[in-house]
Amino acid sequence: MRGIEMRWNKMHLVLGVCICVAFVLFSAFAGADATLASATTIYVPDNYAKIQWAVDNASTGNTIIVRDGTYYENVIVNKQLTIKSENGSDNCIVDGGGSGNVITLNADGITIEGFTVRNSGRSWPYMDAGIKVVSNSNKIAYNSITNNVHGIALGGSNNNIYNNTVSSNNWDGISLYSSSNNSITNNVMNSDGIVINGYQLQPWNTHTIEGNIVNGKPLYYFKNKIGGKVPEDAGQVILANCTGMRIENLNISNTDVGVQLGFSSHNIIKNNRIYLNNVHGIDLVYSSNNNIYNNTANSNSGDGIHLGSSSNNNIYNNIASNNLNGIDLVYSSNNNIYNNTANSNSGDGIYLWGSSNNNKIYLNNFINNTDQIGSYYSTNIWNSTSKITYTYNGSTYTNYLGNYWSDYTGSDADGDGIGDTPYSIDGDKDYYPLMERFEDYIGIPKLTVNIVTPPEGFSTIAGSELTVKAKVLDEEILLHNATVEGKLSSVSFNLYDDGKGTHGDDVEDDGIYSAKIIVPKVQNAVLVINARYGEKSGSASRNINIDTSPKQPLKVEAEIIDDNPPTFTGDTVKVRAVVSLNGSIISDAEVKSTIIYPNSSQKNITLQNKDDYYEATFDRLS
Repeated sequence: MRGIEMRWNKMHLVLGVCICVAFVLFSAFAGADATLASATTIYVPDNYAKIQWAVDNASTGNTIIVRDGTYYENVIVNKQLTIKSENGSDNCIVDGGGSGNVITLNADGITIEGFTVRNSGRSWPYMDAGIKVVSNSNKIAYNSITNNVHGIALGGSNNNIYNNTVSSNNWDGISLYSSSNNSITNNVMNSDGIVINGYQLQPWNTHTIEGNIVNGKPLYYFKNKIGGKVPEDAGQVILANCTGMRIENLNISNTDVGVQLGFSSHNIIKNNRIYLNNVHGIDLVYSSNNNIYNNTANSNSGDGIHLGSSSNNNIYNNIASNNLNGIDLVYSSNNNIYNNTANSNSGDGIYLWGSSNNNKIYLNNFINNTDQIGSYYSTNIWNSTSKITYTYNGSTYTNYLGNYWSDYTGSDADGDGIGDTPYSIDGDKDYYPLMERFEDYIGIPKLTVNIVTPPEGFSTIAGSELTVKAKVLDEEILLHNATVEGKLSSVSFNLYDDGKGTHGDDVEDDGIYSAKIIVPKVQNAVLVINARYGEKSGSASRNINIDTSPKQPLKVEAEIIDDNPPTFTGDTVKVRAVVSLNGSIISDAEVKSTIIYPNSSQKNITLQNKDDYYEATFDRLS
């Protein structure tokens, strides 16, 4: 019995000791948490092994310092914190392990600084980001963001993104999703860039985007600008709510979207080489009346030329090859698409979706694309809307012309170069498919010239100034870059469409050519306007009535009538004038006078009509 009692006492003693030790340890951990919660700075891994644990246990306004190392985790920040690496991005890595967003900012006023952020998730449709921002007024600086789908995805506003290195992200470097008033400055992007997404104007034209470098070249972001030319050293171009700008002679590759326009109109995109970009070569969003021509858009991961909710644009003489889709229209109507070549694209040569209707698509080459055409919920015109006179195999014909499809198997019994059976297009048809590439159909070059002003039979006076305006059209396309010359009798002149007010009242590049000239002293002159564009030419003329008779100037006789001697201040004085022409009194003239006082002050007065003279009264200088 005594032995049993002794063993029980020992067990009781051991159990008591264990309870005491556990209580001491619990008290120690509880005290540590209370201390950390009240501290201003938390260290990882000293206080917590993971960044997320530090975030979960931090209080609003705390600073978390992360020491050197690689942290495999997905961090969600849901309170206002400052999270910094101790020794910079080269030494501190946050790796998402290929799943989800690496860092997500869910609260306002967060600072993320000095990390390498890499390996977000990649599964469709999530398309995760290195840093995903769904809040406002955050700072993201001095980070290296690489090997994600999206580098930084901005869904909030008033964020400050600066001095980051963004490189080799699969889809885009910095993407903005319906966010506004962000500052994106002094970032370096390699094989990346900036992409704006938004279906209203504010997400496009409210940002400060400056000082950013793409592949060693400047990223140019213009907002609310009228006229001007994009510098030719551009690494990427974004236009937001811009009109009348020229984007030409650029060589852009290995960015996200080479040239992107949002809510912009009457711009020219020409003679550019845009290739090997992560998304699209040329991208128009809610943009209209732009001219896109003579560009090469090759080997882009998305589309060569993409239009989203963009209408009344002219797309011609472009080459779009080895992209996903050559030309892609989504919710985009009334565009003119002609003389383009779309070949060897892995998706469609041309793709139309979402009520993209009434586009005129003709004289294009669609060659060896995986699918030549994809057309869904869209109805379009697949041939010229008027007959064209052309030469084919040495013979001349006049007919409507469609497009060349390399997989067309129809016959051409009459040898006119037009297939005898239509080419089927997902509910549409090309009723005039070409048997050869459109270049083999030689048309008679012809431009249409419309003289806007002066009107036919306009009357003017020799020696006066005359403004001449004209439009030049190729088929139905308004040309912005034709050579236009005019002649009025012996006066020859050039007309310009370059936004310079010195050429008539041409204040923007809008497709109206203008010039100011002095009317010659020739009666019944003919105004002739000639235009050239490549091998095409056209002209127009109209009669102008010119009054060459000499005009006699009006004769003005004026006097000052002083009814009182100049001895009192405040006296009034009259000025009287008689106006005549060739000896006849003019009673309906407008007569004004400027009174200059001895102290050099002036007073402008209008003389009142008194039937056969004009008169006004003014105060003598006090």
